[in-house]
Amino acid sequence: MARVRLQERVAWRTIQPSDIASIGLRLRSHHGIQVFIGTVANNEEAIALSDDLTELVNTARWSQARPAIAFTYTGEQVIGLDIFATRDEPTRAAAHDLSRELGRLKLSAPVTDTDRPGFVTGAGMYIRIGLRPRIGPLTTNNARTTSP
Repeated sequence: MARVRLQERVAWRTIQPSDIASIGLRLRSHHGIQVFIGTVANNEEAIALSDDLTELVNTARWSQARPAIAFTYTGEQVIGLDIFATRDEPTRAAAHDLSRELGRLKLSAPVTDTDRPGFVTGAGMYIRIGLRPRIGPLTTNNARTTSP
């Protein structure tokens, strides 16, 4: 059990090629969605996930995903995966469908409606990939820590 818990703690977030193909097909009903993907700088795990998400967005035939950019923050660290979407109905629907699909893969990606998501110009969504959430300590004490 300790080995399994350790593997959970260090496992990278990934999307399998078969999931990219099937989810991409299901998301094709949303046409012309503009997507921008940003990831935390100097974090190979987050960058690898951005590659998977770029492939998923391209498979869905949404607007060509721009290359992921690296971002850094001087304040609080960004943890987890977030989707910021403009308030227009086509983009909101696409963002919520993407969030549900990622949730089925145990990748929590809440959607926030906003007037200007990240680096998107006009209608669209910004997928922000932060650090991998911490699973929790290996001990069985009550101080289990999880991140959003």
